[in-house]
Amino acid sequence: SSDLGTNDAALEYEVQPEPETGKSLHVELAALRAKARLSAAQIAADVDATADGRRVRIVIDADAAATIDALVLWRGGLSVYPADEPDAPSLAELPIAAIGTTLRGRALAVTFPSGARAALVARRATHPGERVTFARARTRLVTMSIDDALATPLVLSFGDEVTAYTRAARVRDLLASPVLPPMRRVALERLPPNRVLAAACAVLPFVLSFGWLAFVRRFDRARPEPLWLVVTTFALGGLSVVPAGLAEMACAAATPWLDPSVMTLGGQAWALPVAIAVFSLVVGVAEEGSKFLGAWSFARHRREFDEPVDGIVYGSAAALGFAAVENIKYFAVGRMSGVVIAVRAFITVPAHLFFGALWGYALGRKLVSRRTSVLGFFVIAAVAHGTFDALLSTDGMQLASTLLVAALACAFVSMLRSAL
Repeated sequence: SSDLGTNDAALEYEVQPEPETGKSLHVELAALRAKARLSAAQIAADVDATADGRRVRIVIDADAAATIDALVLWRGGLSVYPADEPDAPSLAELPIAAIGTTLRGRALAVTFPSGARAALVARRATHPGERVTFARARTRLVTMSIDDALATPLVLSFGDEVTAYTRAARVRDLLASPVLPPMRRVALERLPPNRVLAAACAVLPFVLSFGWLAFVRRFDRARPEPLWLVVTTFALGGLSVVPAGLAEMACAAATPWLDPSVMTLGGQAWALPVAIAVFSLVVGVAEEGSKFLGAWSFARHRREFDEPVDGIVYGSAAALGFAAVENIKYFAVGRMSGVVIAVRAFITVPAHLFFGALWGYALGRKLVSRRTSVLGFFVIAAVAHGTFDALLSTDGMQLASTLLVAALACAFVSMLRSAL
C-alpha cells in the first residue's frame, strides 16, 4: 500500500486443532505457511507468531483485511459446488496431490489423492449430466460437466484469450501454496501511524539515487557540471514518472496485447521473445522517452552542456531521479523488506542509470561527432530496458537479468572512457 505505516492493522489468528487428529500445528510453522500463502498471492505482509507464541499475527494495510481473511482462512485445495446452486454447501473438498500447467500454460492439470473424489462419483450416479463449479473456497474458478470433473488429471481451462495464461499462473501459485491449519481470526487492532517507517519509504529511495549520482559525478572532475543543473535534471527525471506511467496505463487499457504483465504469458520461458518485444515497445520506449525529455528539455540546451561526458552525467541524473520516485512505490508495496531494498539498490537502480547513460552518451558525443545517431542509442536503451524487465518477469530468468546489468556496467565504463 502507498499508505505504508500510516494505515496498518494487526490481524491475529488462533490455530485450531485438526478435525481428524485433534492435534494443532505449531504456531511458528503456521506463520511460515501463512507468509508463503500471501507471497503466492503477491501480497507483502509482516507475518510472525505473537510474543506469547499462541497466535499468528499479520500486519497489513487495514483496507486489505478482508483479502487476508479470504486467503488465510482458506486451508487449501479445491471446493466443488453445483453450478446452478453456487450458495449451496460444497459437494466435495478436494486436497491436491500435484498441479502443473497444460495447453501451453492456459490451463492447469490437477491430480488428487486416491479416493478423494468418491463423493463426486456418487453424485454423478444420482445427477448424471450435472454441471459443477470448482472454486478456491468461494472464489469461482471454472465450471464443467461432472463427467469432466472426474477426468484424470482434472483440466482446469481458463479460456483461449491471451489473458488466460496469467490467470492460470496466478491460480497455480495459490493452489500450490502450503496447506494451512484450521484458523480463526480472534483480533483486529488498528495500529498507530508509524511515521518513521513512512518517512523511510519516502526518503530512502532518494538516498540511494543520490548515492549513485555522486558516484557518476566523481568522473566529471575536470570541468564538473553545476550542482544546481544536475539536481534540476534529477528532479525532471523524477517528474517524468508521470507521463511514462500514463503512457503505460493507456497501452494496457487499449489492448491486453500491449499489457506487459499479460504478455509474459504467465512468466513462461518460451514466451520470452514476445515479452521482450512488448516490454521494449511499451515500458522501454515510455520510460526511456520520458527520462530523455527530462534531460534534453533543459540541460541539453544550456551552455554548460559543452563536452561529451556531460551527456552521461545528465542522462544518469534524469534516470536516477526517475528511479527514486519509482522506488517509493516499490518500497511501499514491498513493505521495506530487506530483499526489496537490496534488489532495488544494487540491481534496479544501477540498471536505470545504465539505460540513461546509453542515450546520454549519444547526446554528448553529438557535440564532437554530428554523425552520432541519438535515436539509435535510444532504441538500444529501450530494448535493454525491455529485456531487463522481461527477464525479471519470467520464471527462472532472474539471474540472467543480473548478468545483463553486469554487461551494461561494462558498456558504461567503456562509454565513460570514450567520453572522457
